Amino acid sequence: MEATAVHKLIDRQTGKITTLYCEGNTLIVVTDTGGKTRLVSKTFADQTAAAQQLVKKEWELLKKGAVMKADTTQAGDTLLHVYIGAGYTGCLSFVATPHGTFVYRPGGNGKVMGLQDELVCIDQDGNITRTLTLPGLLPWRVRYDTQSDQLLLDLDHYIFTYDFATDAFTKLTHQLNLPASFATIAAGTWAYASHPFYYISQSPSSDRAEFALEANIIKGSIPMRASLSPDGKLLALHNVEGKVTLLRTADNSVVMELQGDFGIAEQLIWTKDGKQVIVLNIRGTSRLHIFEIATGNVVTYPGLALPGYAQDVSDCCLNASNTLLVVTQRIHAFVFDFVNKKFLYQFVLSHCVKTAEINFVDKQTLGVRTDYGCFSLYRL
Repeated sequence: MEATAVHKLIDRQTGKITTLYCEGNTLIVVTDTGGKTRLVSKTFADQTAAAQQLVKKEWELLKKGAVMKADTTQAGDTLLHVYIGAGYTGCLSFVATPHGTFVYRPGGNGKVMGLQDELVCIDQDGNITRTLTLPGLLPWRVRYDTQSDQLLLDLDHYIFTYDFATDAFTKLTHQLNLPASFATIAAGTWAYASHPFYYISQSPSSDRAEFALEANIIKGSIPMRASLSPDGKLLALHNVEGKVTLLRTADNSVVMELQGDFGIAEQLIWTKDGKQVIVLNIRGTSRLHIFEIATGNVVTYPGLALPGYAQDVSDCCLNASNTLLVVTQRIHAFVFDFVNKKFLYQFVLSHCVKTAEINFVDKQTLGVRTDYGCFSLYRL
């Protein structure tokens, strides 16, 4: 019988090591406590049932504080699972930095009012090396600036910075009329907003320019997303249904408008050459709209279609080199060769109910924060 991938979980507090794997329809659990080894096996009706029990057992151990870490994996396999804690599933932010990956953890796991939210820093081994207590709730967006070694945070629509050198937070916006905001960084340029204003600065230490920000509530949602081009010279601003406005950051002049049937956008992603903007919408059938900046038109790549009938998309991201595009559809991740615009493979996001936030933490490693309270790394 062929064995499945081996899942090894380490409880660093007790030193206990648990190894899980399936041989056919049999789940095998090997525990090592202080050099004493115990093997338990249980046979199920079929391989699917055995695999489901493996995931269930793994989750039980993760919630007790164990960390699942794999040293060698194939594409799409798991490198790491760490239980972060449940909370509001609409906010699943994290960001990779040279200091480690900072992952949002709700105060009291979202169950106790009055406890402060946190960012926990997780290293490649799954250790929590640092905890930042946030000065506000719900970090919708967390961005890292390599030039200043600072974080730019959108905390429930108010904008803050965190400076690693001084270990201090600074509040940048103080007025909020509507719950509409954004935060984006590129090439040392910062752009951020708390309605009714947005701001652009050419560096964290330079003076910021202030501009009025239009915002409208449409069936309970407010269109409000923004993303700076890789060189920081253009700001793609989505604050009107079905439209993205490209603005020069030097003088806030309008370069062009990208218009389409995407309604309210959830994400704006620039390609690294600054020639395209990917728009992910959230109304109707969620899908990707790829705009050419040179023409303002949508371009279609049949090779980037999801395999199967359903084409709705939950989330997407590009790696820094733009060689890989990852698209999620609920608990399934689809990996594409973005250079040649073709589908490569797919895999299931573990310990996920129906939604997750994804982003690359390096060229080949995908970070995933799930609605079930898990932070994972996958090797692509």
